[in-house]
Amino acid sequence: MAAWIPRVQRVSFFITSAATIFHVTQSSIRLLTSEDRPMIYGTWYPFDITKSPTYELTNIAQGIATVQWICFLYGMPAFYGLLVCIACSQLEKLRANLLDIRQELDTPAQDSRTETDTGEGRQVQTSQEVFCRMQEQLNDCIRHHQLIIKYIGEIEDTFNPLLAGYFLNLMCGLCFTAYTAVTRLGDPLQMSQPIVIYIFYAINVFVFCWFGSELSDQESIPK
Repeated sequence: MAAWIPRVQRVSFFITSAATIFHVTQSSIRLLTSEDRPMIYGTWYPFDITKSPTYELTNIAQGIATVQWICFLYGMPAFYGLLVCIACSQLEKLRANLLDIRQELDTPAQDSRTETDTGEGRQVQTSQEVFCRMQEQLNDCIRHHQLIIKYIGEIEDTFNPLLAGYFLNLMCGLCFTAYTAVTRLGDPLQMSQPIVIYIFYAINVFVFCWFGSELSDQESIPK
């Protein structure tokens, strides 16, 4: 999972850039080719927005809000994914350490054995030095696991209140975006925006579900 950290960074930068470029291009074409002075978003204001400079200032405000919204919408899943990747990589490291202890127990070195002859035959015992070293390694693994559990608990406590509103926003966004796409049937330029937004919303849901499943699978390994 540590290899996913640079991948998440690259994908996050690509998606954020692609969403920004698409939105700026689509909105610019629509604003320049329409004669009824449309807004970036179809919104209602309690004042007349068709006159200058109100029209230009309102569009600038919507453009700034778009940049902020894109950074929040696509930056949050990337940040969550990075934290989960760190937790999963630590769990993988813990698993590797446990496997090393198991391998050392199953196949001890020849020079670390002592052989004792008994009436029932030859008995091979692990030396006290090897046993102490394995006990120390196991204690380190236990402490490491406790720190990982504490780290995961901190992630959960931090994201619990935030993700409640975030997922509610995603679900509402999926519903309203699908409705907007249906109402714009027959106009490819108008319909392209809600379709792309819907796809990016779905990608966000997938990111949280996939990384959450990976973390659950990794947590069950050391138990």
